[in-house]
Amino acid sequence: MIYHLKDTLIDVVIADNLPIRCCQARHVLVFAVVWNPWEKALTMADLGDGYVNMLCVEAGHVTEPIHLPPGEQFVGMQTLTIIGQ
Repeated sequence: MIYHLKDTLIDVVIADNLPIRCCQARHVLVFAVVWNPWEKALTMADLGDGYVNMLCVEAGHVTEPIHLPPGEQFVGMQTLTIIGQ
């Protein structure tokens, strides 16, 4: 699922009935990509059936390419914070 938030000041909070939540803050990147590899994870030796309790949250720029002139750079980042325990 891709969420276009249009504002990097809006935090994404992943919450359910568990006491642990994850909060994502983005800098420059206005998309939050939330995904799970699902059954493809069964082929990953380090994950196996752990995908059932897994959620990937990534910041990104996914709709249009970012064109940079030679010598220029693009910097984007995300901060993931675990809330609760």
